[in-house]
Amino acid sequence: LHQMAEDYEVDPVYVLDMYRHGKVSWMLDFAIRAGVGILLLVVGWVIAGGIKKAVRSKEQNTFEP
Repeated sequence: LHQMAEDYEVDPVYVLDMYRHGKVSWMLDFAIRAGVGILLLVVGWVIAGGIKKAVRSKEQNTFEP
């Protein structure tokens, strides 16, 4: 694909987008994008919760006599 893109001076992302157009229904595309978005939010939430928990744990250990 990259060789073809260089030969014809086109963007490979554009070529792939043209190929994909009409291959996946818009509902499935939306569901996949929504699922990935929700997954990213959940992973971010879990990571942020872990960081907060680690900071709280470290603060409690630091102030104990």
